[in-house]
Amino acid sequence: MTNSPYCNGASELKNCYLCFRSDYSENCAYTNTTSRNKDCLDVAFTNDSELSYELINSNKCYRAFWAQDCDECHDVWFSKDLTGCSNCIGCINLRNQQYHVLNQPYTKEEYTVKLSELNLGSLKGVEDFKKRAEEMFLKQPRKQFHGRKNVNVTGDYIFNSKNVHDSYMGGNLEDVKYSQLLKSGPSKDAYDYTMFGLGAELIYEAVWVGLTSRNVKFSFWNYGARDIEYSFACHSSGNLFGCIGVRSSEYCILNKQYSKEDYLELVEKIKKQMSEVPYVDARGNKYYYGEFFPAEFSPWAYNETSAFEFFPISKDEVIKKGYVWREVDSQEYMPATVTIPDDIKEVTNELLEGILKCDDCGKNYKIVKMELDFYQHMGISIPRQCPLCRDRARIGALNPIAIYDRKCAKCGIDIKTSYAPNRTEIVYCEQCYNNEVA
Repeated sequence: MTNSPYCNGASELKNCYLCFRSDYSENCAYTNTTSRNKDCLDVAFTNDSELSYELINSNKCYRAFWAQDCDECHDVWFSKDLTGCSNCIGCINLRNQQYHVLNQPYTKEEYTVKLSELNLGSLKGVEDFKKRAEEMFLKQPRKQFHGRKNVNVTGDYIFNSKNVHDSYMGGNLEDVKYSQLLKSGPSKDAYDYTMFGLGAELIYEAVWVGLTSRNVKFSFWNYGARDIEYSFACHSSGNLFGCIGVRSSEYCILNKQYSKEDYLELVEKIKKQMSEVPYVDARGNKYYYGEFFPAEFSPWAYNETSAFEFFPISKDEVIKKGYVWREVDSQEYMPATVTIPDDIKEVTNELLEGILKCDDCGKNYKIVKMELDFYQHMGISIPRQCPLCRDRARIGALNPIAIYDRKCAKCGIDIKTSYAPNRTEIVYCEQCYNNEVA
């Protein structure tokens, strides 16, 4: 990490600010679950992209703004599900096209005029065009799942994978089931695995495990680990049982060192006792050997976790399920000390000295210099929401971690999809979608 304050779950960052679950990036801010990006702001679940803003679940894009599910595109705005496209505004389902507005083709000269007329440096101009684009998107078909280059795969947002089922947001996976957020593959031979990847294999009931980890069970936050169970924050270690914070060691139980022979013998005794005398939580649930840690052991409250981002539920529901809810600190926020002009052309460096108030949550936030420089250089409007609300909105733009039964809107066959039956999108099976779009 170089000059990258206030980043977490991150590595190999340079000149980055408030980046989370992000790696190998430079000059980025407000990112979530990204890799190998440069000069990007407010992007999520995106890799190998540059000079982009409000980009979601996309790869290898350059100058992409308010776009989602795009691959290998450049100079695209307010678009979805584009591949190999350039100079497109408000488009969906295009392949290897250029100079399109709302899916209609134009000459290069006509397109340049259309782009200048939109005035995307104005917040009003942005909001007006986004509404037009979203209305058009609802008239176009959507594929039953997001993914490419897969063999025998079910779930959503799965790419370059084989034999993956009931999983969500993963790349370069093989023989994986019931797993989520493994965007930084490869990962293989995993079951009930959440977050990370990067060469992990033989993972079961584990969270945030990666970097060539192997044979990890019932554990969380372990890098370069092998043959460990019920352990937390143990990196570059192997043959651990019930350990925390161990580094570059092996044959430890409850952080105590043993010989290999004593370790193997004692672990078997512990497993036997765990199977015969289970832990009973406050709600009466029994946890035998082979179960992940009880939720009541979590050092974080439910509403402080990624679970809350993907499965937002009320405080009453959280308590009913036996999780912990942490009340937000009572605090009064001050009114904004500066007014953001509608058009980026009217914004000056005086904005850096002011305090803003989020239109959504009411909390105060500031614009930092690298952020303002980006907005002015790219000619895009200043956001009126704080970084957290913007990130939550990007997560909300994704389809949920859920699978529903629907029928293809074209041929009528039964399909599995993350588009709920009550949603208004037109959803096609993969074959019908490919026949019509790809």
